[in-house]
Amino acid sequence: MIEKLREEFPSLVLEEKLPTNPEMQYYRLQDGQYIGIHKNELDSKNRNVLSVFLTPIHLAHNVTPLQALWQEVLHTKAGNSLTHLKKHYPPSLFMRFIHFQLQNEVDKIAFEEALSFLSLSHYTVIWMNSISGVIIEEKDQEAVSKSELIDWRNAITSDFYTDVYLYVGDYFKVDEHVHSLYEFENHCSHLSRQYNSSQTVIQSFELIPYLLLHDATVDTRKSIEQCTRDITNDELQDIKTFIECGLNISLAAKTLFMHRNSLQYRVDKFIEKTGIDIKSFQGALVVYLAILSKKF
Repeated sequence: MIEKLREEFPSLVLEEKLPTNPEMQYYRLQDGQYIGIHKNELDSKNRNVLSVFLTPIHLAHNVTPLQALWQEVLHTKAGNSLTHLKKHYPPSLFMRFIHFQLQNEVDKIAFEEALSFLSLSHYTVIWMNSISGVIIEEKDQEAVSKSELIDWRNAITSDFYTDVYLYVGDYFKVDEHVHSLYEFENHCSHLSRQYNSSQTVIQSFELIPYLLLHDATVDTRKSIEQCTRDITNDELQDIKTFIECGLNISLAAKTLFMHRNSLQYRVDKFIEKTGIDIKSFQGALVVYLAILSKKF
């Protein structure tokens, strides 16, 4: 296959490790090697054809050696790159992936410059393709809060005219599990956009109910949903908001633009209909899972 491709693209080179020549378009082969083709030899048609059976690698501008190592480790399980990567960080350092997904392509330099508005002291940006990647946040001070990420995300949406989804992963140390952790969190990021697209910034623990339901059988989900079978969708939405507001009736009523007494009446009627006390943690948990299950 390589020789046939070289006949079509004379500039093709085969590499063992991910290079960083910005004039080349790189693709990953199934055996973990890379081929590079000069961008002048590619048009949109053959780019699309190559992407069908090869995995395109999108390098960020002026990729640093550290970014190249991260790209290698996250794309593959390259042991040598992981060994070199470990040398960049003290063994006790924790960090986390903040996965980002853009709706449209943006100026990467301007996007990374916008990160200066977050209270990040040490971080690395890795572009996995032209519209998605990870911000690797080092935990050497207080972590960036969700509210700060929401404000930053809203500013990016306004300034770059593109929607942005953020998935905040768990803290980890650089070890042999980094690649599998990234793969799992990337899967979670896709699930969060699939089942909870209205929430554009989501933390890992918030996705746990969706993960449980995603892996549950159809019969299991039907059993879970039984407790809400006689409740209308509008009523379920009110109850869902009540639960998400920490069972705080005043906050939920304000969120729903509803009088407090009206919402209290609906909560009491729900308890009367179902026999489940959603004012308790156990009752709220069961009903919340039942409501979410209806999205699957």
